[in-house]
Amino acid sequence: MKIAVMSDIHANINALEAVLADATEKGAEEFWNLGNSVSFGAFHEEVVSLLDGEPIYSTVGSYDLMVMEASSKAKKFKKKDVEKGRKQSFTRRHLSGSEKRFLEAMTDRKNIVVESRRLLAVHGSMEPLFISINKNTSCEELSEIFQALKKDGIFCWVPGEPFIKECEGRLFINPGSVGFPDDGDSRASYSIVEINEEGFTASLHRVGYDIEAAVVQAAERGLPEIYTELLFSGRRKASGIKKAVHDDYIMAARSLAVRNLWDDQHSIQVLKNSEDIFEGLAELHGFGEKELIILQSACILHDIGLNSGVKAHHKKSMKIILKSTLRPFSEIEKNMVALVARYHRKSLPSKKHDIYSSLEKQEKHIVDVLSSIIRVADGLDRTHQNMVEKIACNVYPSTIELICRFKGEASSELEYGLKKSDLMKIVFGREILIKPEAIESPENAETNQGDSPEY
Repeated sequence: MKIAVMSDIHANINALEAVLADATEKGAEEFWNLGNSVSFGAFHEEVVSLLDGEPIYSTVGSYDLMVMEASSKAKKFKKKDVEKGRKQSFTRRHLSGSEKRFLEAMTDRKNIVVESRRLLAVHGSMEPLFISINKNTSCEELSEIFQALKKDGIFCWVPGEPFIKECEGRLFINPGSVGFPDDGDSRASYSIVEINEEGFTASLHRVGYDIEAAVVQAAERGLPEIYTELLFSGRRKASGIKKAVHDDYIMAARSLAVRNLWDDQHSIQVLKNSEDIFEGLAELHGFGEKELIILQSACILHDIGLNSGVKAHHKKSMKIILKSTLRPFSEIEKNMVALVARYHRKSLPSKKHDIYSSLEKQEKHIVDVLSSIIRVADGLDRTHQNMVEKIACNVYPSTIELICRFKGEASSELEYGLKKSDLMKIVFGREILIKPEAIESPENAETNQGDSPEY
C-alpha cells in the first residue's frame, strides 16, 4: 500500500491540487492530512470542500483549532498584532458553518495498523512530545519514543525542513508543508509511505506549482501582503513559528480561564510579576520556554476556582484544570500547570499529594521552582490594585533580592510577597529580601538621571 502523507495546507488550494495530482501519478492509494488545513492562505472554502469530498483522512492542527476558537465578534488588536488581527479576520470571513463543522469533526490523531505496522498520524503542536524533534534527533531518543508509544511509524509535522528518520526499522516522517514551506524551498512538500509484507519505506517529494497565479488570486481575495510574500520565499521566520506554538498553549489556558469567569486584571498582573522573577532568577533555575509556558498558564488559571468561594479555591482551580482537556498540553504538562496553580497559596508541594507524588524527580523540581515564583508574584498583588510596575532580581551567595518598582504605597504587597516567599527560600537555599524602589517625580528624574537601578 502507498500512502501520501501531507500537512500544513494552510488554505493553499493551488499547492494542494498539485500534491494530490503528483501523489496520484506516483500510485498513492490513501491520503493522510496531518492538519493545519486552514489559516494563512486565501482558499479556505475550496480546500475544506476538497478534503471533505475526497477519501482523505484529516487530523486537526493548532491553526485549525485557532480558527475554530476565534470569536466571531470584531476584536481590537495592539499595533504589533495588526497582521495577526487581519489574518484571523480574513479567515473568519471565508469559513462557512459547514466548513467549521468539518474542522470540528476532525480528531487530533490517527492510530491504525497497516500490514502489521502500528502507525500514528498527528500534528506536532497536538503532541508536545514531538515539537523539539528534527533531522538531527538521535536514534536513541526516537527509539525511546517509539517504544513508549508502541509504534512502528510516526507521521508528524514539526517546524523546520521535512525529513525522514529510520531507527531500527521504525520510521519518523515529517512530510513538510504543502501550503507554506519553511526550508527556503517554495515548492509544496509531502511524503509517500510504502508498506507491504516485505518492507516499510518512505520518500519525500517536492512539487512545483504556479505561485505567481496563486499570489494574484490571493491578493484579489484580500489576503494580507505579508502572507503572499511567504509563498515566494518558502521561509517563515523561526521566531514566528516559536511564537505560534507558544500562543497555542497560552490560548488554551486563556480559553479555560474565560469559561470560568476569569479575574483577568489580577491574573495578568501575577503573570507579569512571575515573568519578571522567572527572568531574573534564570541563572539559578536554568529553565527555558517549556517551563515558562507552564508558569504563564498557571498564572492565568490560578484563581479560576474562586467561583465557588475563597475557601480552598486553589484546590478547586487545580481540579478544574485536571478535568479540562487543555490541548495541546500533554497530560503530564497539564498536571504540572494544575499543581503550580494549586501551590500559589497555602500548603507547599508534598509527596502526600497524589498528583505531585506521581511526577518524576525533575518534574517535581520544575513544579517546586515555578510554585515558588507564583507564590511571591501573587503576594505582590495582594490588594489586586496592580501596584507593581517592574521587578528586578539580584542574586547573591546567601540572598535573593527582589527590587519592586511600585506605583504608590504598597505595604500589603511587600508584607505578603515576603510572607509567601517561604517556598522560594527552600528551593533556592537563600534568604529572600523584597525591597521597594520608589518612583521619582518628573522634577527629580531630570536631576537624578542614571541613579535608578536597571530593570
